[in-house]
Amino acid sequence: MVGERYLKRLKGERFEFRYPFRLIAKNGDIKWFELGAALIDFEGRPATLNVVTDITERKWAENALRRSEENFRRCLDESSLGVRIVTIEGETIYANRAIRISMAMTASRN
Repeated sequence: MVGERYLKRLKGERFEFRYPFRLIAKNGDIKWFELGAALIDFEGRPATLNVVTDITERKWAENALRRSEENFRRCLDESSLGVRIVTIEGETIYANRAIRISMAMTASRN
């Protein structure tokens, strides 16, 4: 993917300036990088200026946060206690299963 984008950029095609990619080492370790590239002119020929940043720890943190949020939502949804999150204007942005069942029962009685 990185090589293909490099060649396309040299041909003048435009797409994302910055994008993540992963490399898998021979021992199976996975490393994540973010590449930022720009088309430049170098000694009269098209070239690219590239900045590569190791974002492996950031990817691990993002995955850990996503798993934690999924676990938190699952705990809230499976709780027998009603949990509802509302905006300051009173709009419901989250209601767990217990609240949704209660709201449905109330609506069916009216």
